[in-house]
Amino acid sequence: MTTFILIHGMWHGGWCWDRLSALLRTARHNVHAPTLAGLAERVDMCSDTIDLNTHVQEIVDLIESQNLRDVILVGHSLGG
Repeated sequence: MTTFILIHGMWHGGWCWDRLSALLRTARHNVHAPTLAGLAERVDMCSDTIDLNTHVQEIVDLIESQNLRDVILVGHSLGG
């Protein structure tokens, strides 16, 4: 089993990976597709203090809080 973290681009949310997430989970992989702060359904958090560093820290926090190891990061646009 492989662990994937799928990182969306600007103007998207974790939901943009739904089709791929389903395929990966069917193949018994562990998948995380978070929505980054200030975007999509988390737009209510939008502020001048949210930047790329915020988003990077969110992914680091996800990895640490879930004790993930040997993850494959997949991103597009801003997420890349």
